[in-house]
Amino acid sequence: MLRQAVALVPIALDLDAIARVVVKADPTLAAVLRGESEMRGNRKKVDWWRQQWGATTNDFEKRCWLFRILTAAQTQAVLDLGAEIDSATAGLNPKHYRAMEAAVQAFQQSFLARKLVLHEAFRRALVTYSGRTLWLLRLVSTEGSIEQIDKKLQGTFAELQAPGMGDQRPLMRALGNRKTIPINSLENARGVLPAGGWADWVKLGAMNGATAKRVLEHPEAWPLEVADHAIQQSAAQLAKLSPVSELAVRYRWFVPADG
Repeated sequence: MLRQAVALVPIALDLDAIARVVVKADPTLAAVLRGESEMRGNRKKVDWWRQQWGATTNDFEKRCWLFRILTAAQTQAVLDLGAEIDSATAGLNPKHYRAMEAAVQAFQQSFLARKLVLHEAFRRALVTYSGRTLWLLRLVSTEGSIEQIDKKLQGTFAELQAPGMGDQRPLMRALGNRKTIPINSLENARGVLPAGGWADWVKLGAMNGATAKRVLEHPEAWPLEVADHAIQQSAAQLAKLSPVSELAVRYRWFVPADG
């Protein structure tokens, strides 16, 4: 929280001067202020960001690095450090990923927020990011970049549906109906896709009999909408069967053998 608070200090203030004032009373705050000052002077420098990543020694430092590169680095640094950013997002457990998402969203509401211009690099396939990274980049990018990110998410969204990743209905709405989402890809997704607010936004694939059977065998593993669809499909198949009374007459079940 301290680092997030310092990140919101206005650009016009001299952070190094403030650090010198508070260093005796609060050495931790002074160190964070100096670190923020150094970062602000190196926003565009890819080598600096790479060096800082290499200097991280624990998961907390990696999370701090990720937060600042997402919210403060210039576009070129984000483009050139895709591998490092992917590594940082991959290291987040679900709890920390949700916290990072919330922190970035909150920062983007501040007067210091900036937008990354990534659409051309995506359009020309000059960069690749994991699904986890794409979703976070979506929070800090221009509208044109978001359009390209959503296209890239179509092939990587499954990694965002791991248990504990929180409500992923916004992700499904972002995917929209650009591409059919296979039913099988939603197995074990009930925890991240609560009922309502997503199924009407997407284009779900066809459900065959085998998939419907698997869904009904373990409905708790599937989003409610998928389980309902399986029930409806199975009911429709049963409705096509002849009534038992017709079968009894047709096959003379109750007619004596000598009748």
